[in-house]
Amino acid sequence: MISFAERSLTWRHGCTRKPLSHHHHLIPSTPPDGAIMFVINLRFADKTKAPKFMDGHNAWIKRGFDDGVFLLVGSLQPNAGGTIVAHNAPAAEIEARVQDDPFVIEGVVEAEILAISPTRTDERLAFLKA
Repeated sequence: MISFAERSLTWRHGCTRKPLSHHHHLIPSTPPDGAIMFVINLRFADKTKAPKFMDGHNAWIKRGFDDGVFLLVGSLQPNAGGTIVAHNAPAAEIEARVQDDPFVIEGVVEAEILAISPTRTDERLAFLKA
């Protein structure tokens, strides 16, 4: 089994890095220039541990909304994990925020961050464009 310190957090544009841990200090990877939105996929790695860390995970989600960073949170179907749409934060902050999720820390999920540079939106989502 792979330990938390050996897991990779992947930026979808191809860069991978090991997550921050108590034993490693790594320079955050940088997504493509102009990326202002992020889709964070949290896929279950060990779903059996989820109930133990659910309160902390829910508090982490609430903090993301309270900080104005999370726009949407939902479940990946069928019961595969969750996805978050985020904005209003630089890539390094998004990555640090993901590393602070108790589900990520405890190996309940593996995280993937997709960086998006919106070019067209419905007028109701115009605030998402640069």
